[in-house]
Amino acid sequence: MPGATSWNSRETSPVRLAHVSRAIFATLLLALFANLSALLLIRDAERAVGVAHLLRETTRKYVDQLVQENGLLAQLVQSYTTTADIRYLSYYYAILAPAATQIPPPMATPNSAT
Repeated sequence: MPGATSWNSRETSPVRLAHVSRAIFATLLLALFANLSALLLIRDAERAVGVAHLLRETTRKYVDQLVQENGLLAQLVQSYTTTADIRYLSYYYAILAPAATQIPPPMATPNSAT
């Protein structure tokens, strides 16, 4: 049939297939590199979150200790003002002295709970 065109009239050349194959390969390599970069960023972010949680927990422990010490000091002041017993005032200043670096803090004993 002279007027009809067959589906095979525009055959694909091997050079064109090689070019398309290289383009697909390059695209896949680019996607693989993007995924690898994202994974590395996620790993770094996960490590940063772990460090932040550790710092948060350490800070929370310090704050809890400060709250406990502040409560004890408030209780000593209240006991002194209520009873006028000088030993409460002595305890109060004995606790505050290491914080003011007047005397070194006591050494921890093996029996003391920390």
